[in-house]
Amino acid sequence: MKKGLFVRLSDDELEILRQYCVQVERTQSDVIREFVRRLKKKIPDASTGDSHDHVTVSLLNLRQQHSDSNKSRQ
Repeated sequence: MKKGLFVRLSDDELEILRQYCVQVERTQSDVIREFVRRLKKKIPDASTGDSHDHVTVSLLNLRQQHSDSNKSRQ
C-alpha cells in the first residue's frame, strides 16, 4: 500500500529539487523515493526490528545538521 507524505521545504530547497528533476528528467516524487530507498544503506542492521530506532536517530541528526547549517548562514 502506498501512502502520501507532506514535506515542507524552503524556497531554496524546492528550487534545488526542481532544477535537479529537470536535469535528470524525473519527477520530484521519483527522486525523493529514490533518496529514501538509499537511506536504507545507511541504517545499521536494517534487517532487525531495531531499525526504526536507527531511522529516528538518523532523522534527528539530519534535522540538527540542517538547523546548525541555517544558524551558520545567519
